Amino acid sequence: MILIALLVLTFIVFAVGFLYFWGINPGEITVFLANDISYTLPSAIMLVCVLLIGLMIGNGVHFLSAFLYSFRHWKGGRRL
Repeated sequence: MILIALLVLTFIVFAVGFLYFWGINPGEITVFLANDISYTLPSAIMLVCVLLIGLMIGNGVHFLSAFLYSFRHWKGGRRL
């Protein structure tokens, strides 16, 4: 599973590099966090950032659930 995530991350990094350095960025997206705080990025970079955030959240939930599962069954696997 980690190998697949690393392959996806590698693909995303190369795709961003291709789009950024070859000038294929079609436009810019502005995200407003507050009235005075905003971020303006090319749409390809914004797409990759959103994908990376999603991958990090998904991996975090997976690791947390695996840890909680092993912690719940910790006493059940021990022999007395």
